[in-house]
Amino acid sequence: MASDRLYELALEYRKTGLWKRMMEDQLFAVRLDGGRIGYVSVMGLLGEHIALALYVGEEGLKSYHILREYEETPLLGYSPAFLNHASIQVSFDRKDDLAPEDLAAARDYAKRTGHQFRGKNAYPWFFKVDPGYTIWPELTQQDENDLQKALEAAIEVAGDETLNYNACGEFVPIDRESEDVVLLEKDGKAWRRSRSPLPKVPEYTPPKGESWDELAVSRVRKLPKKGTWQMGLITVAEPVTWENSDKPIVPTFLMVLDKGRDQLISVRPVALYESRTHVMLNMLMNGIEEYGSRPARIEVEDEYTEALLTEWCGKLQIKLLRKDLLAELREAKGSFVMHLGGPLEAEDQIEEMAAMIDELMSLPPLVLEQMPKEMKEMLFRMEEEAERTPDFPEWLLERLEDLLDEFEDPFWDDEIPGDRRKPAYDRGSGPRPKMCVLSLSLGKGCYRHLRISEDVMLEDLAEVILWAFGFVNDHAHAFFMDNRIWSRADSYYMAGIDPWERTTDQYRLQDTGLYKDKQFKFVFDFGDEWVFQCKVLQTGLEAKDDEQLDSAEIIRTKGEPPAQYGWDLWDEDEDE
Repeated sequence: MASDRLYELALEYRKTGLWKRMMEDQLFAVRLDGGRIGYVSVMGLLGEHIALALYVGEEGLKSYHILREYEETPLLGYSPAFLNHASIQVSFDRKDDLAPEDLAAARDYAKRTGHQFRGKNAYPWFFKVDPGYTIWPELTQQDENDLQKALEAAIEVAGDETLNYNACGEFVPIDRESEDVVLLEKDGKAWRRSRSPLPKVPEYTPPKGESWDELAVSRVRKLPKKGTWQMGLITVAEPVTWENSDKPIVPTFLMVLDKGRDQLISVRPVALYESRTHVMLNMLMNGIEEYGSRPARIEVEDEYTEALLTEWCGKLQIKLLRKDLLAELREAKGSFVMHLGGPLEAEDQIEEMAAMIDELMSLPPLVLEQMPKEMKEMLFRMEEEAERTPDFPEWLLERLEDLLDEFEDPFWDDEIPGDRRKPAYDRGSGPRPKMCVLSLSLGKGCYRHLRISEDVMLEDLAEVILWAFGFVNDHAHAFFMDNRIWSRADSYYMAGIDPWERTTDQYRLQDTGLYKDKQFKFVFDFGDEWVFQCKVLQTGLEAKDDEQLDSAEIIRTKGEPPAQYGWDLWDEDEDE
């Protein structure tokens, strides 16, 4: 459990708003106990994730550079970022995003000290990441001391009134070519600044496969050589408990596909892969022996798998080829990663999928934000397949949809059919507005995702919402931005309804205080009381062109809306 002092420093740091004036690559150094040096990164300029990370020593700096350079590595491939991450962090999150034990610790601190957590992302969460392992919330005393010193230094930096995100001064962005960095050292109660040389950390190179079991090689050489196989390494973000480790690890898998027979060869995953490539090769040879034959040729599409197999293939006289795209292997990887190896209706597959969704939904925003686009695409495809499966459990589909609401749909930039576009509406003059994405739900299993300009008038937004669900705009409406219908705390009514209320023809959506995950309600027809649940999925998006900016666009649709007047329930013969 974090000490009161660590909480105090974290909350004092949050008050400074330093992330509003610094980019995360504007590293500064701090002298830690024992003469060690830590490198501090301030995160949060975009406002969605606020955190401070400390990278200790040369290994920490190496980790920072790999994270920056390989942050876009797809989950359907090998990720150096996952396997080399080494930092101590404090992240500020919503209470719903914290694990129960972390929330309990924060509330215990608040109860004892009289502190109240207020505002968005108000709860501090402390954790550590070691190479090859996932986020771990238990800090050692040394970790806590180091993070306290980093927070103290950050509070000191925040006192520099000349520092601004577009005028960085001495806090320049740091990359591999940088020669020195600002160093803060505490001298009694005062802080001293100087410049400290940066160690030259080597460029990352994929680990080579070596030191395999020679007896296994001799056994594999005796097997018949047949056909072409495709192979590819995968690092999976989902943490798993491993052997005797007290911390969950990031497993590395080797997908092996016999292309001619369209059959996967089983190879056990490996923990701490970067230092154990020989274990992976031994697992591969075990799988080959069980399969009963070896390939004449192996195809790979990435440098990491190529580095693993080059010398080993030479030893076994197997031809190794590098290609740009292996469609069959990618399809197999997708099914594997999404736990969809068998029929969706099978009980074990349903349990696996439910566990995976629950695990993802329990992850903090930091992890979800860093999830690669390919992983998100796989989740959306999983939903599409589930919708086409008659026996797929409705409860599990709903949980999957709740998870997808946390992501920007990776297919949003695809072409949308013309009949799904709303005619342009007039927008105001002034700076070019941004766009946002809203999730609009009307009852169980019926929703629309809508991309629209943030400066749309609320009365136009009402028209668009009704259009999205096929409703006729012939009754009064109101928005309740505090997410409570008929609340007067933050409401906007159709003009002419209530002279004492703000009206939707006078206010724009951006005037209501937009931020990601904000929820509000739209009520239409005060008699029938249609309630549309609204949630902000994305804000601050750039429009591709004026046509997109001036239009509202349905970019995702699920379910048929109920009939506005229930005409289909009437018997045509009743009026005769």
